[in-house]
Amino acid sequence: MDMEQNSKDSIEKTKQGFEESFKKAAYYDMQTQDASHLEAILSFLPIRPGMKILDLGTGTGYLSFAIAKRYPDCEIYGLDIVAET
Repeated sequence: MDMEQNSKDSIEKTKQGFEESFKKAAYYDMQTQDASHLEAILSFLPIRPGMKILDLGTGTGYLSFAIAKRYPDCEIYGLDIVAET
């Protein structure tokens, strides 16, 4: 098997793992229901009005939506390996 095919297989296996994890939802739900955790992240990020932000691994958009609400003048783009969450 060549290196390119190995990479494609690895990406596909990773994608399937994430999709299974999102379907179970247990860990992700615990992580994203903590308002103090979200506030700590938002306070840490050096976001300024008018910024363009790329959220890699955006998942359900939990963080992107919170940033958009707090900073409506920013452009936020989310990209994730999982097509449906």
